Amino acid sequence: MIVAESNENKLSGVLDKFLELVIPKDKDMCELLPYKIYSLTYPTETVNQAIYWKHRIQEAKRSLLSNNDPNLETYLKWNLKLAYDNYERVDLVSTLPELMFVICVYGKTQKEVKNHADVMKQAGGRELDLQRITEGDLINVITKLMNPNTSL
Repeated sequence: MIVAESNENKLSGVLDKFLELVIPKDKDMCELLPYKIYSLTYPTETVNQAIYWKHRIQEAKRSLLSNNDPNLETYLKWNLKLAYDNYERVDLVSTLPELMFVICVYGKTQKEVKNHADVMKQAGGRELDLQRITEGDLINVITKLMNPNTSL
């Protein structure tokens, strides 16, 4: 008697074979993913953004008042509304906490951890402004991760 395999079993087998190609079984988790990213919240400073959008509001008002072309009026009104909306968003964000991202680097040895950190810094350290944190900041991060309700 021949029993046909269900489609679910076939799909599961194909998925397992695909995962074997992508994730070799002999590798350690630290080798596959040497970092995981955590986010913490801190107060936000948006003074520069508020100044920028106030300036854009003034420019949009000037353009609207000095406009003589009735075809541009709709565009200029839309531009002024956009500047006001963005200013309101910046003002709202200033009351919200800021997200601070902390990248924890893992490795089996100190040398391996340093190597992973150096690779990350080379890959995007300047653009992302990646920095090593001090021991005191590290203690604050660990405290915040263990108890997210505490304030630092």
